[in-house]
Amino acid sequence: MERSFKEIKEIYLKQKPDVDTEAVYKGNKIQVEWHVEKFESTTKAIKEASLSKGARILDIACGSGPLTIKLAKKFPEIEFTGCDFNENAIKVAKKNAEQRKLKNVSFCSGPAEKIGFEKKFFDGVIALDALDHFYKPKKALKEMNRVSKNNAMLLLTVGNYRSFWPLLELFIDKTGLGRNYVESHLTHFHRKFLDKMVKEAGFKERKITTMHNLRPFLNVVTKKYPKNIENFFSKHCTGMTLLLTAKK
Repeated sequence: MERSFKEIKEIYLKQKPDVDTEAVYKGNKIQVEWHVEKFESTTKAIKEASLSKGARILDIACGSGPLTIKLAKKFPEIEFTGCDFNENAIKVAKKNAEQRKLKNVSFCSGPAEKIGFEKKFFDGVIALDALDHFYKPKKALKEMNRVSKNNAMLLLTVGNYRSFWPLLELFIDKTGLGRNYVESHLTHFHRKFLDKMVKEAGFKERKITTMHNLRPFLNVVTKKYPKNIENFFSKHCTGMTLLLTAKK
């Protein structure tokens, strides 16, 4: 059933404003490992982008900002801006950043389909587990392109609907462990579909791998999960999360 923008926003306003922060720091062991892998993949992509000192990165759909804040601590030479259409979550993000006395991170509210910044303002744009939630993902990608400088980096992660993710998504919702994933995932992506949409938005040098193969589950038991096995799964895009990097 197609939903209006108002209906979509109401889904998120019903959630606790700090739900993202709790998931990153206080979730169950698998959930915490899930976010650890996402953070590591994001830091790797930023390092590979070789951004100059003072570069600006926009984190779209940042929620209450736990990963934005972790990135700001990891890269003190980069200016991070987190943005989300949930004003309540942004209030939490601002408070958490102030408590940590971070000078290189700020937060604002607004929809991804209408980003409130001028053309070619950012050196990088990231949207983690976000594009599949957007009301109009094609328009959001066009906006990401608009606010990106030439050769700016793009990093996206979305659920992989040609993996075990749809089953896990349903299980999480049915058991009450999640937050209306089935209801809030408006677009179901697979590798070729994601690549096509990003290409049409004007991004080049696209590369897609996956994460969340077996690592979040096995890491609860052992930290010695073979990297060669993980790399094999990622290369063949069998993981539950698609990870796309590209340039404008």
